[in-house]
Amino acid sequence: LEQQVRMLFRHTLQNLVATEQEQKIKTNSKPTEMYLYKDKLFIVCSGEGIIDVLNTNSLKFTNKIEMPFKGFPRKITRIDNSNLALVTDANAKKYAVLNLDTNKFEGTYPIDTPVNSITINKKINNINLIEQTL
Repeated sequence: LEQQVRMLFRHTLQNLVATEQEQKIKTNSKPTEMYLYKDKLFIVCSGEGIIDVLNTNSLKFTNKIEMPFKGFPRKITRIDNSNLALVTDANAKKYAVLNLDTNKFEGTYPIDTPVNSITINKKINNINLIEQTL
């Protein structure tokens, strides 16, 4: 009986490992942020300046959204009660507005310095600026 339990345990463990390996999902390089919206997981991949969109039901990528400017995208922050999110960039002096329903950028906006993240309440009230070193 002990040998049967060990064999069953080993078989179960092998199946779990195989299942875990099948569930690995490869994103583009340097994923720095994720945001879940409805059945979509938006993954900000800073290496290529791409946002991968993963369908959480099928675990398949449905879109690769290219940033509208060159830089190093860092954070995605949803604007409450809307389908819009702000995507900040650690290098570019811009941020972009992303429509989470259409997976398209609505616009880009200049800012005086690169922005790491933005906190949004009823209005934009806190901008976390990257420290500039000389």
